[in-house]
Amino acid sequence: MYTNLIVLALLVFGSPNNSSNTPQVTPRIVGGFIGQLMVLLFVPTSYFFISSEHWNVIAILGATAMAASVTAFLDSSVIALASQYPLRVQESFQFGIGVSTLIGSVYRDLTKAVFPSDAIVTSSLLYFYSGAATIAVCIGAYFRLMNLELSKNLISSAQHESTLSQLESSPLLGLKKNDDRATKW
Repeated sequence: MYTNLIVLALLVFGSPNNSSNTPQVTPRIVGGFIGQLMVLLFVPTSYFFISSEHWNVIAILGATAMAASVTAFLDSSVIALASQYPLRVQESFQFGIGVSTLIGSVYRDLTKAVFPSDAIVTSSLLYFYSGAATIAVCIGAYFRLMNLELSKNLISSAQHESTLSQLESSPLLGLKKNDDRATKW
């Protein structure tokens, strides 16, 4: 939790301003998903190749810190992307956050209920690998979203507004953002 908050604060307050004023969300979102996918694959698989309990604890704690960091990238970027869409989409985004939490809980409950208490390794493997499969689906869904006409129009519009904003405040043109001459062509 603290790792996620620290990385999120660094992203929000410590990142240099993007010169285009449009969020570069695809690398962060896809990178966040891939990071989560790697952690969800690594944690259960480490059981098979890390025999020392001491090193396994270190590996799992490191993977947890990595998951928190990439999740901060993912969270900040998904929120920035959602803010580009109409209000109804933003409301659905909030609902989706709740549904994703529910899905994780259902996965855990089902994997515990299906297996006996002495099959904790098998139960955990299924839980983590199911989560990894879900993240893989999310990556595909993100690219599907970005190929929708609505998404293409919104991103094109945001880039166009950013370019106009840069031109209006250009020292070469001698105009400032709120200068009336900037709108009189």
